Amino acid sequence: MRKILIVEDDETSAWLLESFLRSEGYEVILARDGFAAVERYQSADPDLIIMDILLPGQDGYAATEQIRAITRNEDSPPPIIFLTAIESDAELARCLDCGGDDFVVKPFNPIILKARIHSLLERLALAEEKQLALFQIASVLDKLRQSSHFQTSDLVFLERPLGRISGDVVLSTSKANGNRLVVIGDFTGHGLPAAICGSLVIPLFYEMAAADADTESIIGSINTTLYEKLPSGFFMAASVIEFNPHAKQVTFWNFAAPGCFIRRGEAWQAYPLYQLPLGAVEQLPKPLESATLAVQSNDRVYAYSDGLCDTLGVMLEKDDPTPLIQFLDQLFCCEATEGAITALPQPLLDQLTGAYDDITAVVLTIP
Repeated sequence: MRKILIVEDDETSAWLLESFLRSEGYEVILARDGFAAVERYQSADPDLIIMDILLPGQDGYAATEQIRAITRNEDSPPPIIFLTAIESDAELARCLDCGGDDFVVKPFNPIILKARIHSLLERLALAEEKQLALFQIASVLDKLRQSSHFQTSDLVFLERPLGRISGDVVLSTSKANGNRLVVIGDFTGHGLPAAICGSLVIPLFYEMAAADADTESIIGSINTTLYEKLPSGFFMAASVIEFNPHAKQVTFWNFAAPGCFIRRGEAWQAYPLYQLPLGAVEQLPKPLESATLAVQSNDRVYAYSDGLCDTLGVMLEKDDPTPLIQFLDQLFCCEATEGAITALPQPLLDQLTGAYDDITAVVLTIP
């Protein structure tokens, strides 16, 4: 049974609406003012809202704007029908501008109201069906992206997808020669299209690493595969990190990603090398540009996607990177399950408010 929230301060109008909707088989919830409308929406989770404009406390426009702010990232937000005695074109346009989907003029015509409710709920049902299908596809992709070769020791990582599944990938393994290899890949866009691209890279990476292939050969094979398989305009920005435990050295390769930091005590050093993203050209130049440096036990290597930089408002070419480094320092202290950070403390969550891209970050501690 679909649930409808009526926001109406006039008792007679509310009673008429409630009686009509119950006779049509809907469950009905009532709110008498604009503030109560927002509270009832959050507590009752209605499928559709009928909103009066002139309400005590705050009007229907303000209540609708607040509800739309809450539902901004929802896949299937509830339709909102304004019920109004105001007939000016400007006011009716405002009903739509503030987040409404339709309007009905008082006194309502039962046939018209019934038709508009039916139409909007049909649209909602189609959206829900689509989201269910996307969720199922995302679940399959998520399983395809998992690997028994993924190594979590000395690694803490954060993945916060903008949608159902991230378009970023985190790869981590040890090669047969003992070297540790960690990659952050960030595909063009986000969501399912980008996530599908990851299925091209993951098995290839782990297969070649298990065969002890040279890292630049792995990078070259990934580039060739992406160039051949991805549609025009799709690439993968990537940070590649290789730790040699015998020589106590770390080597960085960067392909249009923000770069990496080495954290040693209170000091840090950035490595913002830049090369074209993987998949952009048929053949990468040889040798690839890289940076190798000596490291010590307990040094930390930070790598991250540009979604984190954008959300924190840090442009590494010209901005002070301190907010980014402080965020990554705090990330290192978060509790993790098999390396994955599943819950962030509120201060870090607050910093990620308003993200418009997938966010990924890794912290590799040198043993």
